[in-house]
This record gives sequence, structure tokens and C-alpha cells, in this order.
Amino acid sequence: MDFLYLLQNLRTTPLNILVQFITYFGQDLILVSLICITYWCFNKEYGYKACFSYFLSGILIQSLKVTFRIKRPFLTDKRLHPVDSAVKAATGYSFPSGHTQGATSIYSSLAFSLKKRIYIIISGIIIILVGMSRMYLGVHSPKDVLTAFAIALVLSILVDRFYNTISANIRRERIFIISAIIICLCLIIYTFVLVKTGNTTPFLAKDSFVTLGGAIGYFAGFYLEKNYVRFNTSCKSIPLHIIKVILGMAGIVVIKTLLPLVTGKGMIANTVRYFFNDNWLAYVYPIIIKKVFNKNL
Repeated sequence: MDFLYLLQNLRTTPLNILVQFITYFGQDLILVSLICITYWCFNKEYGYKACFSYFLSGILIQSLKVTFRIKRPFLTDKRLHPVDSAVKAATGYSFPSGHTQGATSIYSSLAFSLKKRIYIIISGIIIILVGMSRMYLGVHSPKDVLTAFAIALVLSILVDRFYNTISANIRRERIFIISAIIICLCLIIYTFVLVKTGNTTPFLAKDSFVTLGGAIGYFAGFYLEKNYVRFNTSCKSIPLHIIKVILGMAGIVVIKTLLPLVTGKGMIANTVRYFFNDNWLAYVYPIIIKKVFNKNL
């Protein structure tokens, strides 16, 4: 906690604004936008690997969160005061850090795919800054950040190393996808039982249901797109690429906004909503891309 006290004493209003801006690079909006641009417009293989790194590490991180159920530092030590602007996004449990996991998995995966030192250096700087921002803002401890960083980096390296080996063989790929989905379903049941037995609450477990539902949606979408859709990231012009991204992101917003009106906002509803959200990203929207934007290429 001494390190958090030190960072707390360094706070100033301008620095708070700057660090709050930096932490946005670890939030879903930025990360999902980066994945969408990469996957829909730039390079499908890079997008595949980034998503696998993101979801595999996310599954493990969220499982650890609901298992250990460690509260935020400012909830366990009243001498610590978080920056007000960071509290709203500090949902769920503290250990490990979801922002650090997301930033590490996405930026490191893309850097590994690009295979240039400059990108690795830039991604490393962003990851370090995001991790530091979570501690400066008072919403995570060094243990939270370092654990998330280690898990996400290791899984990103493993995905980069073994993705081609698995995806090159349809049988191995099918076994991997089915196994990943079964694990997610088991973890959904595990989290649901924790809630129903009073070990956690729907609010604190929400991120777990969201991540697991999204992972299932992505894994299923990945398999279907790769083997049956096979869309092309090419487009006739940059303006069409921009339109492609805007329409795709609009679809995500519509799903997030309208689906709760049908499913509600409970635990399973959140799981279902993010299943459709990430299945749209990986499978449904690529069908539209193939029919509309790949036409006459």
C-alpha cells in the first residue's frame, strides 16, 4: 500500500486529467474499436490472434476475480482515496486488473503480429502507462496490475506461438473451439452458483458473465467465419473502409442498447447480450462485409 500512498500524494488536477486519459487506452471502447478496425479492415489473422489473446486472458482474469473476491484498495484502506473520475469504471473485484489485462493482451498481440521493434516498444509503453494509471487513480494495487500483466502477456505469447499450428488443422481447431466454449459454460455455472450461494453479488460478478458470454460469441463466430464466410478485408477506397467501421460499430451499439429491452439486465441476460455482441463482430457483420463491401473486388 505504501506505493499507492506515494502516488496519491503526487496527484494534481492536471495530472489527474492526463492519467484518466491514459487509462482510457485500457477500456473496452478503445480496445474493441482497435480490434474491429484490425479485423474488418486491415488483417484478419492479426484480428483473430488479438481476440484470442484478449478472451483467453479475460476468461482467466475474471475467474480469478470471482474466486478470490478481493475488494478495491480504497475499500479496504480508508486512507486511500480514488480519483473520482475513475470510480465509475472500477466495477467488480480488484484482483487482477481488467484494464491491464485488456491493454496487455491487445497491444502485445498486435505488436507480435506486426513483428517490428518499434511497435513492440510503443505497445510496451502503452501497457506500462495503463497499468500505472490504474494504481495512480487508486483503483488497483501493484499486485492486481502485475498479475494481470503477467497472465495476459504469457497468453499473448502462447497465442502468437501456437495459433498457426492449431488453425492449420481443422480437427485441432474444432477441438480447441469446442473445449473453450465448454470451459466458458462451466465457468458461467460456477459464477452463477457463487451468486446464488451468497458468495458474491450480481453486480460484482457482472464482468464475469459479460466476458464469458462475449468469449462464447467470439469463439463460435471465429469458427463459422473462418470456415464458411471467409470475408475479405480489402475495400475499394479508404472512405468505404471508414463507412464499414462506422456501420459495424453502430451494430454493436444497437445490440448493447436494444437487446436489454428484450432480455432484461440480469446475469444470464448480460451473458446473452455479449454473446450476440461479439458474435456480430466475429461472424454476422463479416457476412454483411462480404455481400456489400467485397462485391466486385
